Amino acid sequence: MASRLEKIGSIYARVSNLLSKRKPGSIEKPLWFDIYTKYPPIQEPLWNRPPLDIKVKEIFYEEDKIRAKVHKALKNKLTPFNLADNRNNNESELPIKLYQDYVSQGLTEDEAIQKLTEDFNKDKQIMKNKSKMRWCLNT
Repeated sequence: MASRLEKIGSIYARVSNLLSKRKPGSIEKPLWFDIYTKYPPIQEPLWNRPPLDIKVKEIFYEEDKIRAKVHKALKNKLTPFNLADNRNNNESELPIKLYQDYVSQGLTEDEAIQKLTEDFNKDKQIMKNKSKMRWCLNT
């Protein structure tokens, strides 16, 4: 249910009326106002207009699907990392690289996840050494 204000006019109409009735400089113009004025929508956004029936495409990379499987398998065993720090690889990239290595060796996806969780449960340091050795051999 919409409020009375939404039924009276759109946000653009209310803001433009507010700006025209105030003294210049007493109220700051919103960032979106000039863009909306220059490029108005094809249809005025009204509160009672039904939503469009548009199917939204899924945009997942293959890496995202792998990351989801790895995180689901390892649960809370991966430590959080700082997204702003891009100096070195984060801990979540290591299991993904190992997963990709296992799949490239011929294991199925389920077997690769199972082997990855077994390796991860054994010791994180062993996994890091495996990854470094593979990284050196592949370059």
